[in-house]
Amino acid sequence: MRTITALFLAFIGFTLNVSAQKTIKAADIIEQLNKGKDVSYENATITGNLNFIDLDDKKVKNKLSPSTTTYTAQVNNSVKFTNCTFNSNVVAYYSNDDNELYTVDFHQDAIFENCTFEKDALFKYVKFNKNASYKECVFEGEALFKYTEFSTKISFANSAFEHDANFKYTDFEEYVDFSSCEFNDNANFKYTEFPEGVSFEKCAFNNSANFKYTKFEAPFNMKNVNFKGSTDFKYTKLDGKDFTVSLLNME
Repeated sequence: MRTITALFLAFIGFTLNVSAQKTIKAADIIEQLNKGKDVSYENATITGNLNFIDLDDKKVKNKLSPSTTTYTAQVNNSVKFTNCTFNSNVVAYYSNDDNELYTVDFHQDAIFENCTFEKDALFKYVKFNKNASYKECVFEGEALFKYTEFSTKISFANSAFEHDANFKYTDFEEYVDFSSCEFNDNANFKYTEFPEGVSFEKCAFNNSANFKYTKFEAPFNMKNVNFKGSTDFKYTKLDGKDFTVSLLNME
């Protein structure tokens, strides 16, 4: 009987330990990166603001103007999050009233797949130099990718944006996949260029969709897109031609 009881208590202890491992402090992730370690988590809840801008390795440069000092944190190891929940902000961008800008360069893979961002996902001005992915994610707060640079193919397929999705001026150097995404608030792609193609197939734009001055290149896919709110395709180009005329020629 004692043996059975001991085994039962050991099992309970093991279960509690496994449950504890499912909650990860954001500060511990930054500590791992500061130690030069790759980060990989699956089925975990990340608690607290994940401040990539707090990394020790920073470069200082005047990126925007002589009056603005830019501090760029260097993520030199890979980060991978699968089926994770971020219960606070993910911060890879910050600016203050002292003309200081903080942003991040990812030099290795940065994978966020099937993740939920319960607060803001702030990636403005961020550079992704290797593989990146945001497939099947839910952005419950702001999704800020304005001026972000993606050096390789990037996928946001099957993701949901509950608040503003800001991709204004985003630099996509390779093919982009937004297929089957749901935009429930403002979707901003103004001035964005897709030089190697993009898919918006089966997307739902449930609020405003701004594609003013956007430049599309083949392959281009906007089949079965549902626009429920206002749209702006003024000055939009497809393969260098007027967007509406190009669409008519494709039919």
